[in-house]
Amino acid sequence: MSQKINTVFLTFGCPVCREIQGKINWAWLDCKVVGSAETGEEGLRVLSEQSPELAICCAAPGEREAFERRMSDAHPFVVTLWADAKEYSDDPERYIGKLINRVKGAVSDIEEVRHGGLRDAGYVSKQTETAAQSLSELAEAGDYDGLRSLVFSYIDRITAWSGGDRLYIYMKIMELIMLADYRPGKNGSSFERLLRSDFSRKLQQMLLQDSAGGIDRFLYRSICDSIPMSARRREEELNFSLFEKAIAYIAEHYRRKLTLDEVARQVFISPSYFSNCFHQRMGVTFSEYLSQIRIDKAKELLNDTNLKIYEVAEKSGYEDFRHFGKMFKKYVGTTPAQYRRAHGDNQG
Repeated sequence: MSQKINTVFLTFGCPVCREIQGKINWAWLDCKVVGSAETGEEGLRVLSEQSPELAICCAAPGEREAFERRMSDAHPFVVTLWADAKEYSDDPERYIGKLINRVKGAVSDIEEVRHGGLRDAGYVSKQTETAAQSLSELAEAGDYDGLRSLVFSYIDRITAWSGGDRLYIYMKIMELIMLADYRPGKNGSSFERLLRSDFSRKLQQMLLQDSAGGIDRFLYRSICDSIPMSARRREEELNFSLFEKAIAYIAEHYRRKLTLDEVARQVFISPSYFSNCFHQRMGVTFSEYLSQIRIDKAKELLNDTNLKIYEVAEKSGYEDFRHFGKMFKKYVGTTPAQYRRAHGDNQG
């Protein structure tokens, strides 16, 4: 019996996708469900942790397009099937049969890749071309997190395809670098210095040590070292643009419950990375910034309106009146009522 195809479900909160997951005998299709996720950010984490070969997804068009861009950069070798919630709702039994056939086709392709059957047909080369295009774009943007995910994923897959053939691994790595360097329509090159260096010799030496261990880290470091400083400045500009969007989102939604994870999802970066960037740029944590925005709004309402104190709390983003009073005194030094008496034009 062949090894099961590791499969993940990325539902984006779609109940139809969860229902489909429960209606199909995945073991019968030679699939093993190893993970699932409700959001795009969680989905990327599951893909990184589980390294599946097949992903079955269901999302609204806008979410799908944004997620596909990120997934193609970081996980270009995962075969992705998108479920259609509307088509399923129209005729569930017919759609389940159609999806089963699609899964069977994907499983067949994955099995052939596992056994090297698609090398001559150009499947692996096509995957390398896709990875090379993503590599070029990530390097040009200075996206080091994306580069790391892509490189480690690529090395995992070509090692599996190689069947232990070290020459094959070497040629596929060099093919990736050369395609990324010279792909059509590319202005300039991020990898000229890498190809002019002793990268090839060092790579051969590592492979001659009878192990591919450490190749992923070596390739990642080599690529990062070859990226011009201009690309790193472009990374800073890109991060600044995302940061501006995050600030605008906070300003629009501070009146309701708002979390760091939610804002990070809006700009498609990990919560931990967003938290670090936010603290570096603003000099305060996300929660401190959000609290200050809310307290500033509360001060404005206390000054300019006749709203009751509890109404000011609600309109400033605080559901708990007592918590509002505690936070107001922490940031302003007085209670809301004391502040109004000292500064307000109206009496509450």
